[in-house]
Amino acid sequence: MSASKSKTSLFSAMVLTSMRSFAICRSSVLSIWSRCPKMFDVAPREPIRPLYWPDIVLDLHDLLAAEWTGVYIVGGAVRDAFLHRPLKDLDLTVAKDSLSLARFIVNHFDGDFYVLDEQRQVARVLLPTDEGRFTIDIAQFRGVNLLDDLMDRDFTVNAMAVDITGELNLLIDPLHGEKDAIDKIIRRCTVDSISSDPIRALRAVRQSIQLDARIDSETMGDIRAVNLAAVSAERIRDELMAILKQNRSAAALRIAFKLGLLKEIFPQLDALDDMVISESGGRSRWQLTLDVIENLAQISLAISPHRTDHTAASFGLGMMVMQFDRYRAQLQQHFATTWPDERPHQSILVLAVILHAISVLPGKDARTVVQDYMIGLRLSNVEKQHLLKIVSNFERLQQIDDLSTLGIYQFWKDVGAAGVDICLIGLAEYLSYHRLEFDQDLWLQLVDKANTLLDAYFLHYETCIMPPALLSGDDIMNAFGLKPGAMIGELLEIIRRGQVTGDVLSVDDALRLVEDYLADHNLN
Repeated sequence: MSASKSKTSLFSAMVLTSMRSFAICRSSVLSIWSRCPKMFDVAPREPIRPLYWPDIVLDLHDLLAAEWTGVYIVGGAVRDAFLHRPLKDLDLTVAKDSLSLARFIVNHFDGDFYVLDEQRQVARVLLPTDEGRFTIDIAQFRGVNLLDDLMDRDFTVNAMAVDITGELNLLIDPLHGEKDAIDKIIRRCTVDSISSDPIRALRAVRQSIQLDARIDSETMGDIRAVNLAAVSAERIRDELMAILKQNRSAAALRIAFKLGLLKEIFPQLDALDDMVISESGGRSRWQLTLDVIENLAQISLAISPHRTDHTAASFGLGMMVMQFDRYRAQLQQHFATTWPDERPHQSILVLAVILHAISVLPGKDARTVVQDYMIGLRLSNVEKQHLLKIVSNFERLQQIDDLSTLGIYQFWKDVGAAGVDICLIGLAEYLSYHRLEFDQDLWLQLVDKANTLLDAYFLHYETCIMPPALLSGDDIMNAFGLKPGAMIGELLEIIRRGQVTGDVLSVDDALRLVEDYLADHNLN
């Protein structure tokens, strides 16, 4: 071989090696800093706009700056501080001793602490604040250094950092998340950000709605190619619930459906989208379901503390707000309910709307659908029972005609606290079905129904729904020589109905009612 050919071959090999090294630099997370140290700038710098930090972060800074070095705020907290959004939690990362750091913080603030992942040294700290409990997750670097950690995150807007032991208004931003935050773009951190953790596909949809941002084309391509089948049911459930609790959950579901992300979670949605409902203006059952969810969000917002003069500007919502304002605080408390693992009530409510739509498909029924999804999404028994009551009584508000004292009592006896949700869903469903031909008189009648039911529940619970017991089962058995059995429950129910109607006001009234009942049925 000639010398010139040898040099050419050597040069070609060097070019190929360089190209391969560059490709590795782009896709590798754990070794990117050692391979390409000049590609990314991790030097702290002043951001385009000041970072906003709540008092608890300022207090943490004062504490840690005196004792620690190299403790970094990462993830969504930095993004939200840059966008001046409220911070409800914090992620910290450190090179080592993450559990020691967690204990140090807890001991100073008198909070709570537990280990989330012993192997990865991840801990959760819960601190009391004037605004409520503040959550801090503390972990060691994902990789050998901070750059590795940031490169291993999902999106560039979540891959910024701030050294909490240094200057809180200096930003570390190697992936240009600041610019993407300003431009409102959801962009993957690396070429394998989505494929390495497919749940990030759902997260991209959620955060695009939260931040009113668009997903860039390359990230969108990765999302379309993702397969959620390998993701655990628990992780899918948690990300789904995070989507469903958003005020714009209907928009997020529309996007997720078009991207094919819901097939693994709700395989029946294609059938719903093919089912045209003629009385709803030719919309599909799936489109109608999304409209119900959207109207439910508007109703929730009109009731919430965030209501403005524009929130209930329409006739429909305006009339509802006027009627419901007497128990707005109670409705807000109802919506603030949390379920196991702190799943928000709004998420359960929206899930109920989706499950009801699935339950009307041929061959489906409410109980089977709720049971299947309770298992598939790893929901608790209490969530199952609440969902089942809503799905089974979805149209109860429209159907109820008996609003007598006993009719109201029976409604709440059948559905319990889920009746509040059934009333609000019923209103949302009417607005969705009749958006093209809105009948003010029919709407006012429906609002009046809901108002009558909610008034009894929130303002007259002990007289209309659950009056205090005058007799116990033992009292009845002792007074009339009866044995335990189903009859004792029936007698207690008769007494309760008498209390609701006002016919039973005392213990003597209750005993007399039982005596008359036993005599009428030849049971004494």
